[in-house]
Amino acid sequence: MQGWIKCNTDGALVAQNQQAGCGGVFRNESGAWLGGFARKLGSCSTLMAELWGILSALQLATEKGYRKVILESDSTVAVDLIVKGCPDNRLCASIISSINRLKMQEWE
Repeated sequence: MQGWIKCNTDGALVAQNQQAGCGGVFRNESGAWLGGFARKLGSCSTLMAELWGILSALQLATEKGYRKVILESDSTVAVDLIVKGCPDNRLCASIISSINRLKMQEWE
């Protein structure tokens, strides 16, 4: 798709030390590398790492001026919480709120 950028994100947790991280890659419509990111998160759940990956990708896409973005995550739980909503009492409510605010920006 001409002019579109694809971003794949992921989050991970090392069970032995409970340290988490997230990252993502941006590629153009031909699959050429445009950039990426990696972030050390410290101690958090795998779900939170996945959500941080999505939030970080949206923030970076905004900073880079990308407006035609397809964002992919392998976490159906994270995607469902973003799409369907998250109860306010869940630890992830704040980050999902931040993700949804970024989603409301001028994307194509």
